[in-house]
Amino acid sequence: MSLFYTELLARLCSLAKPFPSVIGQLCGQCEEWLLTRPEPILIPKCSFLRQPGGALQYTLTGLQGGVLCVDLNVEAELLVAGSDGGVVAVWSLSDHQLVHSLLGHTGAVLCVKVVDSAANCLSVAADGSLRRWSLVNGQQLLCIKEAIPVDPAPSSVHIHLSEQLIFIYTRTQVKVWQLDGGEVLSNTNADGSVVLGVLGESVVSMCNSGLVRISQPINGTQTVETRLENCQRSVTLSKSVNLPKRGKVFFVSKEGFLYQISLKGRHMAVKFPLVPSLLSVNEDENILVAGSDRTLSLFNIDGDSVDRFLELQHDDSVLSACVSSDCRVLASGAADQLIRIWSATTGALLDTLSGSDSPVTSVLLCHGFVLSASKADASVRLWSLKYDLRHKPTATIPAGCAHVAVTEDADRVFYVRQQSQTTVLSWNNNTGHFKERD
Repeated sequence: MSLFYTELLARLCSLAKPFPSVIGQLCGQCEEWLLTRPEPILIPKCSFLRQPGGALQYTLTGLQGGVLCVDLNVEAELLVAGSDGGVVAVWSLSDHQLVHSLLGHTGAVLCVKVVDSAANCLSVAADGSLRRWSLVNGQQLLCIKEAIPVDPAPSSVHIHLSEQLIFIYTRTQVKVWQLDGGEVLSNTNADGSVVLGVLGESVVSMCNSGLVRISQPINGTQTVETRLENCQRSVTLSKSVNLPKRGKVFFVSKEGFLYQISLKGRHMAVKFPLVPSLLSVNEDENILVAGSDRTLSLFNIDGDSVDRFLELQHDDSVLSACVSSDCRVLASGAADQLIRIWSATTGALLDTLSGSDSPVTSVLLCHGFVLSASKADASVRLWSLKYDLRHKPTATIPAGCAHVAVTEDADRVFYVRQQSQTTVLSWNNNTGHFKERD
C-alpha cells in the first residue's frame, strides 16, 4: 500500500497546483497517509514518473537498438525508421500503430527512403546490402548485396532516385542500378576524390586539389571539369547538401568556405562563419541550416547569395534540426536531451520539450507534431506543439550524467553532463531552473 501511495504522489504532484480542488487534495491525502506510517518511507518531492498530459503524445516502439535513420511520407502518413539492430520499422501516423517490422538486414540500418508514392521503401545497411520492401504487405522485393563497403562500413550513406535509376553513394563510392535491380555502374574513386552529391543523373565529385568533376556515369561522359576558387593548396570537405530544385550542390570546407556548384559547372565561393557538423536545407530550398557545437545558424538563400539571419544558441551540442513546411517554426535536438522549438522568423525560443532521456539525433516536423529519435534509444517519440501548458512537466537533469551530487535538503542537484566538461550545472528541484557554475 505504501508503494501505491508513493507512486500516486510521484505521478500527480506536479499537477497539484494547477488543479488544487481535486488533484491537490488527493496529493495532500497521500502525504498525510505516508507521514503516519511507522516505518521509514521516502516521500517524493517531485514527479519522477511521467505525469498525464504534456507535449509527449505517443511513443512508437518496435525497433531493436538505437534509431539511426528516419523517413516520413506525409501524404501516406507513414513513418519508416532503421535501427542499429538491423530492423526497419514502419508505423502509421494516423493511428500510431506499428504496421511492419522488416527483417533481413544483419547489420545496422544506415539509410531508409520511402519511394513509389509510399508503396515501397529502400534501406541500406552496414551488412552491405540494399533492400526494397513493400509497405503494403511487408515483403522483401529486392536484395542487392555489396551495395556499399562493409569493412569498414561508411559513416553515412545516401539514396538518390532519378526517373529510371537508383543511386547509392558514400563519400568515396557511387553505385547505380536500374529500378528492377540491374546494376549499371560501380565506381570507386581511386584517385582520392570525394562525392559531393548527385543531381538528377549527374555525379558531382571533387579532388582534394579543388578540381570538381560533374559527370554522367551512365554514358560515361564528363560534362564539366573546373577548379574551385580560393583553393591555393587543398580543399577538405566538411559537409555537403543537395539542392535539386536549384540544380546545385552546396558544401562547406574545413578551410572555412561555402561553395555552390551548379550542374553547368558554374561555381562560387564565400567565406563561411562556421565549420558545420550539421548541414541541411528546408523543403523549399530557401533556408540553409548549419549547426556547429552549440550554435545553430540559419541562412537565407536568394539566388547566389547566402546570408545569415538567425543564430540560435544551445546549452549543448546541436545534433539535429528541421524547418517546418511554412518556414515559421524550427525544431532542434541537442546532446542535452532537449528538443527546442524556435520561431524561424524572429529566433525566439517558443518551447523546450524534455523527456527524451537520450541525445536527440533526429527531428522531423509534421502537422503540428515533432517526431524525435535518438541513436541511443529504440523508440520514436511524437510531441504535440499545441498542448495545455498547465501540463508541462518541470525540467529535470538529463539522464546518464557523469557526476551528480545532491544537497542535504534535496532542494538542489549539482551535476556534470560529460566527463570532459568542466562546467558544473545546478538544478533547483522546486522551480526546475538551471544555473551554470564554472
